[in-house]
Amino acid sequence: MKIDRLQLILAFFVPILSVNSYAYDDEALTAFQFTKMCEGCDLTGASLASADLVGALLNGANLSGADLAGTNLTGALLNEANLSGANLIEANLTGALLNGANLTEGDFSRAWLVGALLIEADLIQAVLSGADLRGANLIEANLSGADLSGANLQGAQLVEANLTEASLHGADLKYANLTEAILCRTIMQQGAKDDSKC
Repeated sequence: MKIDRLQLILAFFVPILSVNSYAYDDEALTAFQFTKMCEGCDLTGASLASADLVGALLNGANLSGADLAGTNLTGALLNEANLSGANLIEANLTGALLNGANLTEGDFSRAWLVGALLIEADLIQAVLSGADLRGANLIEANLSGADLSGANLQGAQLVEANLTEASLHGADLKYANLTEAILCRTIMQQGAKDDSKC
């Protein structure tokens, strides 16, 4: 009788345990790639490297840990999206809207963010080395611990941005607006540390 009960329990739970562990299903991902619309959906860990997602509608979507390297997200709407830990190396986010987005520990190395809106975005410990952020709006963005070494920040708006322990070594800050930005243990362009707002 005990064996029958065990077999019954296993028969019930084994199929559940074998269900795909991805946070998204292939059909949802395929539909998104076709429609470019996925507001508030879960694409955690999705592989979208080098995809053409120009103008994609992803407000509030969860793309944490997703592979978006080389992806074209020009003009995409990613307001309040979760891109924490995502790979966006050499991605094109020109003119993208990322207001209030969670970009913590995301890798934006050599990415294009020209004219992107990142108002109040969370970029804690994000990698933006060599990124092109000309004219980007980073007002009140949290860039604490971020690596902006060699980034092009010409004309960027960094008003009230938190740059605590961020690295701006070798960055181009020509015409950038750093009014009321928090500079605390911040490594500036020439390698000197700025503690003026600690």
